[in-house]
Amino acid sequence: MKHKNKITIALSVMLATAIVACTEVDFCDDSGHPHKAKVSYSLDWSAMIGRPSEMYVLASRVVNHWVLPTAMDTKTSCSGKLSFNEDGEPLKPTFKDKQLDILTGHYKFLTLSGGLDCVDYSDVANYLNTDAPIKTLHDINLSLKTYDMSQLNCEAARANLYDHNTYADYVQSLLPAICYDTVSVITFLPSQETKISFRPRSVMQNIDIYFNIKKSTTSPNEDFDIKEAYCDISGVPAMFNLAKGYLSTTNTAKIMFDTDLQQKGNNLVQCHGNINVPAILGPVTNNSTTGPGILQVLLVLNSKATGADGLPLWTKRVQARVNLHNSIEAAALTTRSEDEKHLVRAANHGVIRVLAPLELVNGYVRETEVTSDKMDAWKRTSAHNN
Repeated sequence: MKHKNKITIALSVMLATAIVACTEVDFCDDSGHPHKAKVSYSLDWSAMIGRPSEMYVLASRVVNHWVLPTAMDTKTSCSGKLSFNEDGEPLKPTFKDKQLDILTGHYKFLTLSGGLDCVDYSDVANYLNTDAPIKTLHDINLSLKTYDMSQLNCEAARANLYDHNTYADYVQSLLPAICYDTVSVITFLPSQETKISFRPRSVMQNIDIYFNIKKSTTSPNEDFDIKEAYCDISGVPAMFNLAKGYLSTTNTAKIMFDTDLQQKGNNLVQCHGNINVPAILGPVTNNSTTGPGILQVLLVLNSKATGADGLPLWTKRVQARVNLHNSIEAAALTTRSEDEKHLVRAANHGVIRVLAPLELVNGYVRETEVTSDKMDAWKRTSAHNN
């Protein structure tokens, strides 16, 4: 009987040892580790127009959590260590390695645009700095940093468009390419060399915005030319999930943009602007005057009549705004996620068209007379703080 008990105990110890070995728990010092492999990365840009100068790569081990954070130079494909300061800002990496050491195990990978001053990487930093992360790679969000108008470097800001929609600050006017990709579980065995190939895809939506300006005058001296048109639009999701594409509906911002003017007839001018954003969300109601989904326009007008010095007799700055409830709904920029709980962008490109023209009479804004419930109405606003 005692002999049988000894055999049973011995078998139990052997079985427990085997089970522990299968969990990949690693109690060894990493230096000179016998259970290391080699990893390198490549980038296929065929799905992107434009590319960032850096990409960040997170290799996350599935069992016995461990992360290899890497920054990669997209021109040389050289890599360096990705790290963050105590404020969550990425430190400048040294790009020198073509191959990196990685501990053995099963890994998931996420790559994303790196080194962008306009992006808040706090979620990435938090993921790396948490010993027992409550998030997975697919839960990492990116946030766009927001700025006061005085901090923006664009013509619309320098033109001093007066902001009547002060519910939120602005994102950078010319947002760069922001992209990502993921790779499902890859297994690394001791001394194995593996190249991981990424095909980054944009998380941004390129949006064309069109509206017409219709002008009329009652006398030759009141005739005018439209010299410039500067705009801002609200409803930019300032936070979004990379892998799932979920857009924040509670954290939105504005963006400023310049326009191209094209004469469409004696009294009609088409304004066109283009923005690169995660999406544009519509207003809360069709009569909201602040919040998401509001377009503000500053027009600089010069009289056609000139003085003895050859300069225009007068210059005016006029402003208007329009609630884009119908225009954004018609543009179908977003759709619902599969679980119906989140908004996601519907496509890489979208078009917002304001059907009602912005009417100017003798250089002053005439408010839109709404003739259809599908028409968004222009409202007059002051070009300065009265």
